[in-house]
Amino acid sequence: MNHTILIAGYGGQGILFMGQFFAYLGMANNMHVSWVPSYGPEMRGGSANCSVVLSSEEIKFPIASDPETTIIMNEPSYKKFKDKFIPKFKIVNISLVEPEDTDEVIGIPASKIAEEIGNVRVANMVMAGSYVELVKDLDTSRVKDILRSLLKGRENFLDINLKAFEAGRRYIGG
Repeated sequence: MNHTILIAGYGGQGILFMGQFFAYLGMANNMHVSWVPSYGPEMRGGSANCSVVLSSEEIKFPIASDPETTIIMNEPSYKKFKDKFIPKFKIVNISLVEPEDTDEVIGIPASKIAEEIGNVRVANMVMAGSYVELVKDLDTSRVKDILRSLLKGRENFLDINLKAFEAGRRYIGG
């Protein structure tokens, strides 16, 4: 089993958090993982992306140079990466992005769904849930524990992140 993911958006959209979440999920699935963040000096509001590799075998190169999946959270990132890769899954937050060719993307209204749940800041977890449901081969039984660990000191956000993750899965059909 091998997953290579590029996640991109604005700083403050939870791009790096989502990457960490996938890395922990990979570890919970007894996989080798790498998580490589990349962001501008301004962070919040600037460009942010990360590369995640989950593999049942040893990882030879830690960056998803030809990702199986791209998860795009905003318009500038869509424009930057839309022609750079030909991923199996091109997942796009259509609340903030108007894809040029809707046939080539999996559009998720993540920001809208997150807002309906109660906090637009959990759009990242809507996208994470959508991805997990699309690939169908990651055990999600430890998601609550993973989020609890990642949100240490901010436990008041645990329930809404879990709701967002499940909403993303339901949107895909899970």
